[in-house]
Amino acid sequence: MNLEKLFETDEGIQKRFDYKNLYNDSRGSVFKDECKAILKEAVQKGIITVQKFIVAKDVQEELRDFLEKIDKSHKILVTRLKNYPMESDAIVTPFIYILKKMDPNYEAVITDKSKLEIKSNYVTQISPRIDEKNATPRLFFPNEKVAISSINDKVENLVEILAVRDVSVYIVGWDEKIKNIVAYKVIRSEPFFKVAENKDNIFGINL
Repeated sequence: MNLEKLFETDEGIQKRFDYKNLYNDSRGSVFKDECKAILKEAVQKGIITVQKFIVAKDVQEELRDFLEKIDKSHKILVTRLKNYPMESDAIVTPFIYILKKMDPNYEAVITDKSKLEIKSNYVTQISPRIDEKNATPRLFFPNEKVAISSINDKVENLVEILAVRDVSVYIVGWDEKIKNIVAYKVIRSEPFFKVAENKDNIFGINL
């Protein structure tokens, strides 16, 4: 799977990138400041670089129409994709858009055991813990090792996801005009992982 071939525009590596675009700065808890410090320093030192893509342009009407006609199984999918119950439906519709772009014939179905299942050409996991601890992307494709998270997530979750080796990480959301779906590919180099390997001391270690 080459996810990037599905995107409309590649805007390349962002040379003057504000790391706060990768998460919701109004959210966070115990380790928020420590995680922000790690991201800031990693970006400043080039240990993390960010490549920006336009996933789709002017699709807000299409996704609004989707929400108006949504079926029961997709209502459950929208709920499962949310990070918290009161999160706006609009925040998670870009993930469904990407699922459709990847496989136009995918289905969200409710099984005999009343569980949601994604039938697709790609094995798709909804909000799994990919490090068996706290790293929880909105979508994960284990065979392709691709994690897709949201710009509305907490910074702590973002850092945990980035700390997982051998996984390509994309952060998805709307642009500032709520017009286009954007994706940031976060590319980490070895020094970042060396810090992240010692999970008990990940915060406060100088990169």
